[in-house]
Amino acid sequence: MSDVFKLVQYFRNLDHFPHYSWVRKQFFPDEPPVSTVVQVSEMLPSPDVLIEVEATAWLPQ
Repeated sequence: MSDVFKLVQYFRNLDHFPHYSWVRKQFFPDEPPVSTVVQVSEMLPSPDVLIEVEATAWLPQ
């Protein structure tokens, strides 16, 4: 997870953000990556999807 430098989180409803934030802190306890949060009520693939996370990582060759 240390290679992840950017997260974009898409939420159906921002009421889920506090719980998600707690979970994210479990994966990135010290230095979290740059983060963008967007509410997209109708753009997620199905009504069952509450959050979509896009992660960008840099892997040296």
